[in-house]
Amino acid sequence: MSDEIIKVLNNLGEKFGMTIDWTSQNVMPYLQDLMNRFIGLQNAKAIVWMVISLIVLIVLIIIIVKTIKHIKKLFKEKYDYGDRVFWYSLVWMFGGFLIIVFLAVLFGNLFGLFQNIYTPEITLLEYITNYGGI
Repeated sequence: MSDEIIKVLNNLGEKFGMTIDWTSQNVMPYLQDLMNRFIGLQNAKAIVWMVISLIVLIVLIIIIVKTIKHIKKLFKEKYDYGDRVFWYSLVWMFGGFLIIVFLAVLFGNLFGLFQNIYTPEITLLEYITNYGGI
């Protein structure tokens, strides 16, 4: 474990009124096991959010295509260009916004997953500093 994480854990322990005996043989294996389980949890969360995002993206694309076909069918008999443009624009703006949001969720979790795999210490340090009040 890096010295930065040990410093953060010491600072966090001081805030809770605890001291950690780093010379104990049980501390480091326990902390390494705890970190591995924490990173595994973060990976599982990222994968679940990526799967949900992919499913929502696929459903959104299907809904947009079906909606556009339905709008074409509705305006086939009555040619009102203004109404058609309004509905097309509404569908594309709303659908496009949702697609952008879920693509951001997908890629954010993908890059977080890469960080968890290759530099798990950074993920743990960010978590401790963000939620530990340090």
